[in-house]
Amino acid sequence: YADSAKLANARGPLAVSMAYRGAEIPGAPPYPKEGSQRGNAGSKDWYYATGIKISYLLGNGNGGGRRNKTKTGCPVNIY
Repeated sequence: YADSAKLANARGPLAVSMAYRGAEIPGAPPYPKEGSQRGNAGSKDWYYATGIKISYLLGNGNGGGRRNKTKTGCPVNIY
């Protein structure tokens, strides 16, 4: 952790509040001393992400309508 006074002087009070979010938890210890280790080397962080995509085609499959197309789906010259 950086010294909270030095951090506030260099980056402002918002940087201090974002550097240590423990103050948001009731009964949590105060801002750690300068040089205190963050995290635990024995317990590595990890994350995963997942996603689902659903799509549905509206209309009759030729762009949503028959405008400017023949019955075969070919474009029509519009001059």
